[in-house]
Amino acid sequence: SSAFSTEFASVTVPPKDAYNFDRGPSGDFDYRLTARPADGGSSNFRGSLEGRQRPFEELVANVVRNGTYALVSEPQFRIAEVSKPPRPHSSLLAIDTPGLSFAFSASGWLMAYEFGAAHSLQNHGIMKNPSVRLVGSSGGALSLWTMMYGSDMVALKDFMKESASRVHEEAWQSVNLRYFVLE
Repeated sequence: SSAFSTEFASVTVPPKDAYNFDRGPSGDFDYRLTARPADGGSSNFRGSLEGRQRPFEELVANVVRNGTYALVSEPQFRIAEVSKPPRPHSSLLAIDTPGLSFAFSASGWLMAYEFGAAHSLQNHGIMKNPSVRLVGSSGGALSLWTMMYGSDMVALKDFMKESASRVHEEAWQSVNLRYFVLE
């Protein structure tokens, strides 16, 4: 459901089958997907591999429009992303536009959001624009530099999230930023 409040569809999907949720025209982008066993979520429900899976009552995942997701049972039941939605590409920003400027601020561990913005700019041709002006501070400068270098911004974002998880597990890793940048 969008904004986690309105139910758009409730369907029963047989094992090994698929259901394509099409919200239609809408300004909403992400939705909450809830999966329950066909027996209504009783705690003794087990998967199709004769009890090797853990039981589940309800699985919840945040999903995005046009993404593909599957209910998987190994190593435990979960909702897995099969494919990301296609991202639009254009040459909109490749046009020589004097005065076109972007500024990215210092961001610390929130740099993952800047990687997302940089990825969008890459998808619209920013690297081909000879007049674009860019300025960044700290994480913003690193985001812009990697964007213009042509780095895979999605891979950088994923690495950044993995690094942040390591820091949350072991606080002493927080002083290791240089290691994360060089890695």
